[in-house]
Amino acid sequence: MKKILLVLALILVLLGANRTLIRADYILNALPGGKNYLSADNFTADGFNIVSLDNIMVIPNSYYTLTVDGTFADTLSSVAIHWFENGDSIGMITKMTGDFVACTAYPDRRSLTFLVPPEVNYLMLEFVDVTNEYEPPFIGTFQMELGLEYTGYEAYIHGTIVDTQGPEIDGQAVVISDVSNPVTSNDILASLSAYDAIDGDLSASITIGEDQYAGRETLLGEYEIIFVVTDSQTNSTTFSVIVKVVDITAPYFADLGEIDIPFGQAKTVDELKVLLSVSDNYDQDIPLTSIEILSEDYFGNEAIVGTYSILFQATDESGNVSTHELFVHVVDAVFPLITGPSTMSIGYNHKTLIASLLAAYSVTDNYDGDLTTSLYVLTDTYSSHHNQIGDYLVVFRVVDSSGNASEKTLIVSVIDQVGPIIYLDKAIITVYNTTVLSLTDFTGLLIKTGEIPNQNYRVSIKYDSYSSHALKAGTYHLSLELNGEDGFVLSKDLVIIVKDKPSDLIGEIPVIDGLGSFPPITATIATIASSVALCAGFAANLLWWKKKRKK
Repeated sequence: MKKILLVLALILVLLGANRTLIRADYILNALPGGKNYLSADNFTADGFNIVSLDNIMVIPNSYYTLTVDGTFADTLSSVAIHWFENGDSIGMITKMTGDFVACTAYPDRRSLTFLVPPEVNYLMLEFVDVTNEYEPPFIGTFQMELGLEYTGYEAYIHGTIVDTQGPEIDGQAVVISDVSNPVTSNDILASLSAYDAIDGDLSASITIGEDQYAGRETLLGEYEIIFVVTDSQTNSTTFSVIVKVVDITAPYFADLGEIDIPFGQAKTVDELKVLLSVSDNYDQDIPLTSIEILSEDYFGNEAIVGTYSILFQATDESGNVSTHELFVHVVDAVFPLITGPSTMSIGYNHKTLIASLLAAYSVTDNYDGDLTTSLYVLTDTYSSHHNQIGDYLVVFRVVDSSGNASEKTLIVSVIDQVGPIIYLDKAIITVYNTTVLSLTDFTGLLIKTGEIPNQNYRVSIKYDSYSSHALKAGTYHLSLELNGEDGFVLSKDLVIIVKDKPSDLIGEIPVIDGLGSFPPITATIATIASSVALCAGFAANLLWWKKKRKK
């Protein structure tokens, strides 16, 4: 009988297959008609060795059990088994007497089991160094049979039919195919080989009988392919391969390694997940529910500037897992806010210290809070020109803990002031209690600072808490309405800060608290002069108004 052997050499994962073999009758160059492969007529004595005359046909890749009499096993040194592929010798193995084991059911018998290699289809037996002389037929009740154990003696039966039935194969091979890089049916076909004891290599004759896999290479699932091979005697063998299409590629995170989150705009877990882009070779987009957080140190520190790590994990429907680390930078990108005047008018003979200018400002920051004490002078063109008429820049600067810097520019107008006053930001007037300002003084000050045109005005007092307290330190308010000759109208609310003038400054031009200085006149003279000026101012305005009515 001719026997076909399929040997799978698969690229991916292939499970071996067991073979159920059907025997045929044996003639010369054929398998035996019974289970015993040893014929007494096929052995001869060669000195102290007993050898087979003709090579014995066997089934490749199969287990055989050789059984001899116990007394015979004790008289020989070893058994040499010579391998042949058709007529070519391809090696041998040697089994010693000690390799024979007693048969449980047959105490007078000793057995030796061996495996025929896949490429071998004939063998020669040689019993070496037999100490007793044996007369023909030498081997008596010796037996070689398929299988792993001795099944009882049967006399040799000549085979009469050669290769009438193809082999049967039990079990099935399994091929694992990656859906992203699938194997084809032809790839699997090319990995199979078939061998027949009579016809030899029949690999080229293997065909595909039935194919459920072709066309489904990129669909997850299990598919069967039936392969068929036929020998020259039309004996056919089929072989089933199950192809498992699997997804072994993990999801892919797009390259988003770090993000900035402004302080005060904390993100939730879901908001961070939405920022991620996760795709898969088979499932395409991965849902947010499949993304987990393995570890993180961001939540709970959202309000603290710093860098934090979040380790995400995504799982596709096939169970493939990938991880991605996202660095979150909580940043303060808001600049500090400097609050204070943009302009000041200061008399040329009343120098103001920079420290006093700084005191007019405050700084707040969204993260650091109050930064007023961190404010400093970046540029100062006023201090060296405090007694020169003109406009000068003083630039203040502050930097928060995140390096955000803000600047505030103050324009200091050095003027030829009316009276010893300081006019701050066109709304606040600071004056010593030794000077009483008249309406003319106020009008002249507004003209010099450019708030009103230089012309005659009718001044109406809407509210005045200053005039009656001009000699007393305190803060007072004066609300005026000015009507000019050309129809110009201005409503002006002024804050007047009256300060006590220290007695040690009488008769000189000192610096008083960095706010201003006064001419060397006595308090009494200053008061009388100011009162006269005030009355004159009212009289002038009254005359102007009457003249205006007559016109």
